[in-house]
Amino acid sequence: MSNLNDNIIRAMNIILNRAGSRHRAMTHPLHASFILQKTKNIDKYVECGVAKGGVCALVALNNPNAKIYALDAWRGMPKI
Repeated sequence: MSNLNDNIIRAMNIILNRAGSRHRAMTHPLHASFILQKTKNIDKYVECGVAKGGVCALVALNNPNAKIYALDAWRGMPKI
């Protein structure tokens, strides 16, 4: 995570804080760091099953001009 800027690292500490009861992401910090490295300089990001939206928030901080599409089905997927 040393190549991420300080604002992103601070945001990761807040969003991925597992010790507190208000964490927003259910992912490991190393996985979040990997996602941030792979989504640098993107135009669009789609995540399915976003839960609380923590990873989407990190991607949005890392790419302020990207369009973020966050999808979740709280009642399960519809029958087709």
